[in-house]
Amino acid sequence: MNQLLVIIFRPSKQFRARQKKENAGDPRQQHERFPCETCGVIFLSRECYDRHMRHKHAEKQQLKFRCSQCSYSSNKRKDVARHERTHTGERPFVCQLCQKGFTLKGMHARERPHECEVCGQRFTRASHLARHRRLVHTRDGPSFACPQCGKGFTRKDNLDRHLLTHTGERPHACARCGARFILAGNLKTHVMVVHHRQYPCRCPHCGIGQRSVRDLREHLRARHRGEGEGTAGESEE
Repeated sequence: MNQLLVIIFRPSKQFRARQKKENAGDPRQQHERFPCETCGVIFLSRECYDRHMRHKHAEKQQLKFRCSQCSYSSNKRKDVARHERTHTGERPFVCQLCQKGFTLKGMHARERPHECEVCGQRFTRASHLARHRRLVHTRDGPSFACPQCGKGFTRKDNLDRHLLTHTGERPHACARCGARFILAGNLKTHVMVVHHRQYPCRCPHCGIGQRSVRDLREHLRARHRGEGEGTAGESEE
């Protein structure tokens, strides 16, 4: 089963102390998160996010349009405009049915002009219909398709979890800090890494713990190239 793994990096102790002093009395700053839209990693400070963008996604600096608030960039102006709403909190598209505001046009609307000729399912965009055909109506393909984007799943519970990414609902809350997550697995990772300081993925060569399988693989490539692949999925119980 494929699950999204959210990794949260903490800023330095000195920066956290300075940030706490600067944001004293401002509840909006207590649990602010800075997600990387390129690889999905989430940071607890703008400082860590900007450093990550400079070192991990340097090639993005050459893209045509850049965010005025951070290091995010894209070749599409509309992508940058949509991203900048994560800074401003602006939700300019209001649903005429429920009056709820959204950052994306077309979300939560009933208009689905693109119909699949095989199963009759309808989509808001032609690209979503094309994706649906490719993933759902191929031999042994997924049986459940997302009505928003056309992504296919072999199990309905996976589709139900995926639908939360469109609604913005985050049902899983951390009892210690109040941070909320779409998936229970993301909450578990958050508690383990942020609150318990546990690093579950152990290097088979040197024993150093990593936050995720992805971090472990990067560690193996950087520190143990030529020593064998090892087991990139070993975890502490």
